Amino acid sequence: MGYITRLIQRLRPAFAVKQYSTRPAIAVDSLCIPLSPPYSLASYLPTQPTPLSRQTLLHLHRLSALQPPQTEEEWKELDDLNGLAAIIEGIRMVRLGEGAAEGEMVDARVRGEATELLDRPRRKEQEQEEQENDPAFGRRLLDLAEVKEGSYYTAPTPSNVRGKKRGGSSSASSVEEE
Repeated sequence: MGYITRLIQRLRPAFAVKQYSTRPAIAVDSLCIPLSPPYSLASYLPTQPTPLSRQTLLHLHRLSALQPPQTEEEWKELDDLNGLAAIIEGIRMVRLGEGAAEGEMVDARVRGEATELLDRPRRKEQEQEEQENDPAFGRRLLDLAEVKEGSYYTAPTPSNVRGKKRGGSSSASSVEEE
């Protein structure tokens, strides 16, 4: 018994529950979705846009397989991209007061009318049944065909296909006639 007791005392620290995190727990709902966002992406965005250097622009031209600007005037036109980048950064920084309150989760699920989608297959089945029960439906389709023989659709035989020619003559009957 002494051996087992010493073994348990030696292994007990290995099975002890330890808490390594000192951060407070994030409040979650019943589906384990955080009730408030744990961080904001806006905090990672720079407040002032960094201007694009000529080296960066040359690299972008090489990546896109375009000719880089040849004159100083063309480079000045590309400097206008810095203004556009500043506009984009400004748009990213805008916080809208409408919608969800600070820290509130937005429900972005789409909810539509399911009745229309469920009714659509039934309407197709009804239309098919009506067409099958209508004896003139097949005749109307046949009337739309350009080439037909009696009550059959026909398609022209390609010139590179060997075989029986339409019209009732076969190679056996042509041999008998000779």
